[in-house]
Amino acid sequence: MIHPLEQLRHSAWTPMTVAGAGFVLAVVGWPVTAAVYGVDPALAMVVTVGHSVAAVLAVRWPWAGLSLAIPAAAATMLVTTAAPATLPWPWPVTSLIAHCLTLAVLAVCHRWYWSISAWAAGALLTFLALVLTPPRGLLTNGVVLVAVSGAVVLLGLMVRQWILIAGQVEKAQSLSAAEARRRRELEERNRIARELHDVVAHSMSVITVQAGTARYRIDGLGEQTEREFEDIAASSRQALGEMRSLLALLRTEESEGRLDTVPMPGLVDVGDLVEASRASGTQIACTDVAELSAVVEVPPTVGLVVYRVVQEALSNALRHAAGAAITVSITPDAPTSENPALLVEVANTAPSATTEAMPGSGMGLAGLRERVMSLGGAVAASPTDDGGYAVRARIPLTDPVPT
Repeated sequence: MIHPLEQLRHSAWTPMTVAGAGFVLAVVGWPVTAAVYGVDPALAMVVTVGHSVAAVLAVRWPWAGLSLAIPAAAATMLVTTAAPATLPWPWPVTSLIAHCLTLAVLAVCHRWYWSISAWAAGALLTFLALVLTPPRGLLTNGVVLVAVSGAVVLLGLMVRQWILIAGQVEKAQSLSAAEARRRRELEERNRIARELHDVVAHSMSVITVQAGTARYRIDGLGEQTEREFEDIAASSRQALGEMRSLLALLRTEESEGRLDTVPMPGLVDVGDLVEASRASGTQIACTDVAELSAVVEVPPTVGLVVYRVVQEALSNALRHAAGAAITVSITPDAPTSENPALLVEVANTAPSATTEAMPGSGMGLAGLRERVMSLGGAVAASPTDDGGYAVRARIPLTDPVPT
């Protein structure tokens, strides 16, 4: 959040407003100083413009405004010394107003010592004029300068403090709103986690127990059937483990910090994924990922995305193309170039079974595209010429996570 005073100083309206006020003072003060005080028009223009420019400079650079305001005030006193005793001196009215404008800008836009220094310098100039010139009704004009300029400084400091307090209140309100939003998000995530645990995790636990104890509960199971139940139990245990990791992430605000502590699958786990999918009786040909891992260095983030692409594509093929043969291909693309990548393709032939396809949520491919695009890659999914379907992804090997 931008500091309110910084926002005030850098806003275009602040210097424009001060410049407008300074222009009016210069336009009025120049002829008044020249005609009423009998000052040469050129000198009158210089001293009046100096006062106005000092106020404009003080918006951004307090030292520049202070350095110009005091010499301009001293010059005004010198060029108007010969004025009649009936006129206000050493502070003509226009000069006093211009000086107060500079004090107000310094008090509102900068720390207190700038405006106090400018006020003290003005008072000192008045005292010196009183000492170095003959008495001419100077005391009244000096008292007016000290009192009015002091009131301007005090008012400016009060305005500055009000702006600071308003900024702190706004910041506190923003933090409170952000905290309330985070609390609502955490409550919603906890609710989702509870629903997942009650619906999915419980069902997966039942499947795991039933498949793992089938060999003891059912007599006469053959070796192949027992192996089938063991594969089902292993797959459900893996899914249950990933579900528990997801629940742990959903139940905490520091999900990004805990991501590294949660075991995530990678490229080397694609072989186990394919092997588990073969347990359904589907013919699946797959690239030797162990050999590929020995040749190509794959960052963990990229390996996780490759695993998820193959997992989603296999799930879609098993769900929508019963009896089809599936090919999983993972090959390096331009490994010697500056932008190496992995080409992942999961294709299935036309389904041979006439069973009705299992319904899906339709969000799997969208999620894949988000994952792959987050690494700078691309995903394409389309039917093939032989009536099958293919999912192709190009995933850069550059890990986007800074080390």
